[in-house]
Amino acid sequence: MQFPALTDMVGQDKRVYFSFYRDGELWYQAENGFGFPIPREDMKGALFKPEDKSIFFMRFIKKHLEYLKGAWSESSKPEVQDIGLYKPGTK
Repeated sequence: MQFPALTDMVGQDKRVYFSFYRDGELWYQAENGFGFPIPREDMKGALFKPEDKSIFFMRFIKKHLEYLKGAWSESSKPEVQDIGLYKPGTK
């Protein structure tokens, strides 16, 4: 799977838009549709607008992008070995 580049979402004149609040996280969306959360513990003392400059949200976008890449690479590994089924090279 190909993920968007950080530079596609963060830069001059690029914006993010508030989507929804769920389970203690604010969810925003970049102009290209990439959604990312902001955990409640990172909200202390901050003002979150319905629309804002994406550069202010770069750390959240980057963190979620890295999380998704890691989750994707983990889920693409075969789990056959974990449940004791046939493993290539064994009898």
